[in-house]
Amino acid sequence: MGEDEDKGYTVDDRRYLHQSEEEKAKLRQQGKSEEAAKEALVRINKFRMEVVPEGHMLFIYNTDRPGVIGAIGSTIGKHNINIARMTVGQEKERGQNIILLTTDTPVTPECLKDVMALEIRLTVKAGNEENVVAGTIFGKYEPRLVRINKFRMEVVPEGHMLFIYNTDRPGVIGAIGSTIGKHHINIARMTVGQEKERGQNIILLTTDTPVTPECFKDVLALEHVAMAYQLEL
Repeated sequence: MGEDEDKGYTVDDRRYLHQSEEEKAKLRQQGKSEEAAKEALVRINKFRMEVVPEGHMLFIYNTDRPGVIGAIGSTIGKHNINIARMTVGQEKERGQNIILLTTDTPVTPECLKDVMALEIRLTVKAGNEENVVAGTIFGKYEPRLVRINKFRMEVVPEGHMLFIYNTDRPGVIGAIGSTIGKHHINIARMTVGQEKERGQNIILLTTDTPVTPECFKDVLALEHVAMAYQLEL
């Protein structure tokens, strides 16, 4: 970055230099030095924005999609937390945003959890039936499947996957694992979502190799297994 010939400040520091004397005096009255004032113009990686670094702040990285910023604001508002300032920096090359929020009161752990869990939701209706699938993005590029109807879980949607609906009974998960193992298929990951009201589970398996038709037939034949679906991603 270039240097200011007179002051020796970098380009990112020029906000203070170009303020009026009245604005500078106000900053000094508030006990802010020139060094503190210079920090008002910041850069985070390739994201450029102008932010006053004070108060209760929340930094959010998100994919640049319609409705995301509104969803974040609504989620925070549901926790009765007021957003005083919002600044959005964009990195078009990677389709990403960084959102910097300043709130009047601290963001609670419950609110932060809800913001992190913001979902991309798909609802499919057929006749009287309605099915909901929801996912989210962890970090920068880590998709997760977080909901199927009322079942909550955290699943990496990739590879050879098997979805199993079963009644919640002791030994069912073990029987499923043993049945798949008999066909020499290794289970890499297993996630179980529970719906206590109806006494049901949904089991999502990822296997190292595809589930064969014979193995799939044996899983469906197990007691307490209601339905099963295969998915290749």
